[in-house]
Amino acid sequence: MNRSFRRWQNVAVIGGGPAGSATAIRLRQHGVDVTLFERRSFPREKTCGCCVARPGQEALDRLGCLAAVKAQARPLHRWVGSIDGHTTVIPLFGHLAISRSALDGILIHRAAALGAVIRQPATATVSWMDESQVGLLIEEPNQPTRPLAFDGVVLATGLSSPGLDNWLPLTRASSGPFGVCYHLDLQDRFPRDAIGMACDADGYVGLVALENGRLDIAAALQRGRSAARRGRPNERVRDILRRARWPDGLELSTALNDDSVSLVGTTPLLRRRRLAGFQRLLAVGDAACYEEPFTGQGMTWAMIGAMGAADWIQTASRAPADLGQGWPFQLRRLLHPEMKRCRWISLALRNRVSRRLMGYALANFPGLSQPVVRVLNRPLTAEAVPAGDSA
Repeated sequence: MNRSFRRWQNVAVIGGGPAGSATAIRLRQHGVDVTLFERRSFPREKTCGCCVARPGQEALDRLGCLAAVKAQARPLHRWVGSIDGHTTVIPLFGHLAISRSALDGILIHRAAALGAVIRQPATATVSWMDESQVGLLIEEPNQPTRPLAFDGVVLATGLSSPGLDNWLPLTRASSGPFGVCYHLDLQDRFPRDAIGMACDADGYVGLVALENGRLDIAAALQRGRSAARRGRPNERVRDILRRARWPDGLELSTALNDDSVSLVGTTPLLRRRRLAGFQRLLAVGDAACYEEPFTGQGMTWAMIGAMGAADWIQTASRAPADLGQGWPFQLRRLLHPEMKRCRWISLALRNRVSRRLMGYALANFPGLSQPVVRVLNRPLTAEAVPAGDSA
């Protein structure tokens, strides 16, 4: 049989976050040989909201990780928010909070337990490609750079993906707000069963108490000259929290006066990438596309897209040399509806009039939130994961 029509049996995954590790797990569940390259040593923290709703938990269950996550995670029962000074409390059902250091560790250890080869820390760069293989250059500490070849490569390199633009260029340049995240030992200042969110004209700040005894603070801040004049990122986060009106006399801004805290930041959050054109490359997670998520949808999207990519690699009826060409349609089929809903919410929160109307409506009629909560908790059906190419 011509090699180009042999199914991928030796796949490289670049990136060890939820998208990369989930891809490796699912490929191993299909019996595919996997080598995962992650450039950083674990445990490590990431800019993230650290919440997992029911669809994410369903994905974790399929990956065989849900029990381990629940053993460490903290259950969440309510969303407390301040939108342009309007206070609201919304009940949640089945949400979990877990640090990225814990979640990423569980996922990558699961991949290793299933037989994936984990190279960490190691940097892998796509160097060449032909009809039958993809070549990578591998750099590891105290080792000479060496080439390796694979049947295909799954790119799960996150928002910042140096070198990826040479193969899968952006179709929409980075834009929109930028993210910042930091952790503080302030759990006593925030309810342990709640997700918090403060939103006004400068952006929004999310808060959640983690299982490791710290408070996760993740924000999306507006960009531009006028926004930059409001101060440094930590000052702007503090000001958003200072302007917020919380229930039960909750007050957080005075606890954030330590200007020495170490912030983790991101490039501008919104982007799209050309995913077709190189038949043996698939991009998943934030490396493929990014829409502004809320309450942890980003991690869920990463895992769902990763499982879909692995299923596509294993079961698609088209020639294996063409898998990269068909993947963009499958990824859109999986994630576009959910991303579209979050896009409309983020646009509404950035508009002054709609933001105030939303804040007023939720504060006075909290039952209006229940359709949104039901959508966020909508189960991931088996049919949502592509099992092959019907074309």
